[in-house]
Amino acid sequence: MKRIDCKILNFILSIVLLLGSVACTNPAGPDTPGDTAIVTNVQAEASMLLTPESDYRIMATGAEQSDILIMAGSKTFECAITRLSGTWFRFAVPKDITAGKYTLSIRRGERVQELFTTNVTVQSVSLRVESKAGYNIKGMVYCGTKGVKDVLVTDGVEITKTDANGHYWLKSNKIYEVVYVILPSGYNVPTQAAMPKFWTQTSTDVNSEEQHNFELVQASNDNHTVLVVTDIHLTNRELYPNDRIQFREGFVKELITNYTGKQNVYCFNLGDFAHDVHWYKNDMGWAESLNNHPSDDISGLPCQFWSTMGNHDNDGHTPSGDDVDLRASGPYRKMVGPTHIAMNIGKIHYMLLDDILYYNGYTGSNSNVDSQFGDCNYNAGFRPEMLTWIKKDLSYVDKNTPIVVGMHIPLVNWNGTTRNYEFNVTANWTTFMDLFKDFKEVNFVTGHTHQSRFRAVPGYGTNVYEHNIGAGSGVWWNTSQRSGGKKGGAPGALNLCADGTPVCYYVYEASGTTRQWYYKYVGEPATKQFKSYDMNEVQKFYTTYSPANRFITDGKYTNTANGGNTTVTIKRKEYGLEEA
Repeated sequence: MKRIDCKILNFILSIVLLLGSVACTNPAGPDTPGDTAIVTNVQAEASMLLTPESDYRIMATGAEQSDILIMAGSKTFECAITRLSGTWFRFAVPKDITAGKYTLSIRRGERVQELFTTNVTVQSVSLRVESKAGYNIKGMVYCGTKGVKDVLVTDGVEITKTDANGHYWLKSNKIYEVVYVILPSGYNVPTQAAMPKFWTQTSTDVNSEEQHNFELVQASNDNHTVLVVTDIHLTNRELYPNDRIQFREGFVKELITNYTGKQNVYCFNLGDFAHDVHWYKNDMGWAESLNNHPSDDISGLPCQFWSTMGNHDNDGHTPSGDDVDLRASGPYRKMVGPTHIAMNIGKIHYMLLDDILYYNGYTGSNSNVDSQFGDCNYNAGFRPEMLTWIKKDLSYVDKNTPIVVGMHIPLVNWNGTTRNYEFNVTANWTTFMDLFKDFKEVNFVTGHTHQSRFRAVPGYGTNVYEHNIGAGSGVWWNTSQRSGGKKGGAPGALNLCADGTPVCYYVYEASGTTRQWYYKYVGEPATKQFKSYDMNEVQKFYTTYSPANRFITDGKYTNTANGGNTTVTIKRKEYGLEEA
């Protein structure tokens, strides 16, 4: 009898385990691997504001034009896909959509994948905008149930202003394939996975009319905080630990701890969020064909992440030739947004500008990456239409308004005596700087060097300064693994920039027109503003730690940062660096 009971028990357990394995399989999950997932990398939204007879964007990878989005709530709607890219798709919002809770799924043939459940609010303001002859982009800027007048809307070349009803019209050449608002003072924009929803993509067809609407949210933001970070350089490399882990466990975790629940906090990214030569070999960059994008790692931030480009945010696969600068920035513009933007936050005018002219020649210097990769070379400078756009934007700004401009490449050389020679065309640099000379106070904040400096811009008096700030990645995330970092584990004791500054970001606090700023070292209290090194101990470190021994070899080294040309001869024995 005991033997029979055991057999029966084993049989029952095997059935339970089999059923359990089936029950635990979730082919409808948003990131289910294999054939069961229709789309992946789905960004769930707890709430959605939908406008009847418009379309709405969902972030997800792998949608197809023939897919159907299903909205199941008090009623069930089947919605066509209107437009898509590799990382998002837009669906047609039904005419008779009503507010309430809906479960969204996507259907392809007989397969259905559940995406997420969300609370839908229906836009009650009429977004109907009449067409105008000769204009190919139109739309409405609204807050709540009313249009907002005098808001600037731009395609990156032209700038127009909304009328009394919040309506706008643009004659656009659509070269940047974007349209966006210049944030007016007293408002914010909605957020999606830490990214501000102030822009949308357009087609390139200048003969087609498009409508794009923008929502604003009222905010009392005269008192606000801007956190400035640069040169994050996420590559998905197997460092010690992986750079994405270092970023999330350091910068991202710190901002979540310190700023969750706080109002009017903004984060500015000054470029090199990605790193071009690692895009395709590590599946991490801005190309839509890739599965991993740097913006994936900021979705939990409690503040909006506004960005401009760095040189490494260009696509090194772009063949050189006619307007390679514009073509190479295409993946960034589709994934992150415009390359040059402006916003009025409280009583301060902010700008984030792309100061890279990318030409990506091909000599085979990156052939070790892959055969399609160019040299990724560039100069510093501004496209002609961008200079015109900056002049137009500043024409709406009072000369007494403080201006803060974020860019990637510094304006001033290493010694602070003249322009940075990466701006190889003097006239381009001077034309740009002259646009700001009549304003009472201008502060430029730049990155690129992975070092920290503060100086006046020569030739522009005492009202124009540059803050060149250290990198969010230090020395490309390398120092952590050389100071005890563990693969798949905790970071090392040190994560430093090229000048020894700890990995940091800039904190810019504004109260009206009164401002203060300071460095914030990641993982350290804000009161810690100075770090010194005992160079005797540094020598011992380089002498005894074998990986460090290999950092420097005999020879001549030239500092080319910011156009520098200082040459120094290094001999290992001078520094106690015996062969490892």
